[in-house]
Amino acid sequence: MKRIILSILVLLPFTLIGQGDTTSSTLSVLKDRIYLRCPSGSLNVPRPHDILSLPPAEDQETRITYDFGNQRLVFFAEEMNARATPHLLEDVRARYTPEERSNYTFRSIQTAGGLPGILTIPLQRDSTADAILIQSLLVQTKDSMLIQIGAYVNLNAYHRLSYFQSLAEKTLLSAVAGPRLPAIKARKEMLPVSGGICRLEIDCPENVLILPEKGFDYISYQIRKLHPLTQHVTGGIIVYTGLQPKPLASSYQFVEGSGKKVNRLLLGKNETWLYYADKARKIYLEESTYAAAACGEDIKIQVSLIASSEKELQLLLLIADKLMLSNH
Repeated sequence: MKRIILSILVLLPFTLIGQGDTTSSTLSVLKDRIYLRCPSGSLNVPRPHDILSLPPAEDQETRITYDFGNQRLVFFAEEMNARATPHLLEDVRARYTPEERSNYTFRSIQTAGGLPGILTIPLQRDSTADAILIQSLLVQTKDSMLIQIGAYVNLNAYHRLSYFQSLAEKTLLSAVAGPRLPAIKARKEMLPVSGGICRLEIDCPENVLILPEKGFDYISYQIRKLHPLTQHVTGGIIVYTGLQPKPLASSYQFVEGSGKKVNRLLLGKNETWLYYADKARKIYLEESTYAAAACGEDIKIQVSLIASSEKELQLLLLIADKLMLSNH
């Protein structure tokens, strides 16, 4: 998280904006999920990444910068991939410990586009930080999903805190709904496999998201069920397609290869899966790798299921069992 926060405010060549400039421009957030009326001269600039990492997914995060000389205000929006509830204020407060809550004010608002949200303002800030959070908005979209938008300033802007707070709040409260809605209805999806020869077919139940990630030599998919913000459930299904699959066991502190062997279907064929369980930590993992020679030389398809209970794991298996490979 620290790496993300620090990269939010990386200064690029700036546009000089006059202090009295009150004009604004409309910018798209999260590929037309919502729109914000931003200060004139604001730019949609993806979060910096190095050559060994992937560029941020445009439908999962948006970074908007506004510069006045060496002073910078940044809006960083993230798709929460979570459902709203009728108790949005209580849900936001529940994300903080009782001790932390005294350091924030929470206010129910409605944006210019009629979207309900909670504006959170910190009462104490680290004025020496590279990225200083001045306020954030959790906004409920028309499909009852949630988007978080944080407003940050750099050290050079901190001495004009009240000005940037006012500007940030005006911008956040300008939010209106865009036309794009994530696919969450029951449907059949056709997912490209790395190499471009094959596709994965999946019968996706209602309220299940598929989040793709494309790398230099792989395409992977995170398949997970929508839950309310305060009822987060660990994991989901991760499908890796590419040349170098890496089992997830070690990532969850399991000894790789020490899992119990289980025979079950993988892409329509009987394969050996490895099952790991840690009841104390509430982590259940089952994974297997399929050699997909028909999809290209050395192409592998790895399917990993991660859950916080045995019951949740069984629900994931119902989805994974229906994964099929197609050459058409």
